Amino acid sequence: MKTIVSFLVVLALVGACSASGNNGFTVKKPLPVELVNINSADTTALMTLPGIGSVLAQRIVDYRSLNGDFTCIEELMLVKGIKQAKFDKLSAFITVSETK
Repeated sequence: MKTIVSFLVVLALVGACSASGNNGFTVKKPLPVELVNINSADTTALMTLPGIGSVLAQRIVDYRSLNGDFTCIEELMLVKGIKQAKFDKLSAFITVSETK
């Protein structure tokens, strides 16, 4: 009985969302499918990363221009605005070596 009631509640919520024309979800930018090489990526490629907008993307490019290539992904935390929490969100999507 509890399962049937739960199903009916979910069904009612879905119907209400559909009727209002708003499903309650916001569209976010898709996560990158391939690793982004932070040593060669331009600002557009960097902006595909979670939490990286135009300002941080430009800071990454500027940092790389002034200091040379990153030797490890953790070095990205030397860029102003990228602390541990943001790095933790990015680390699965970035590399410093060419992918094959």
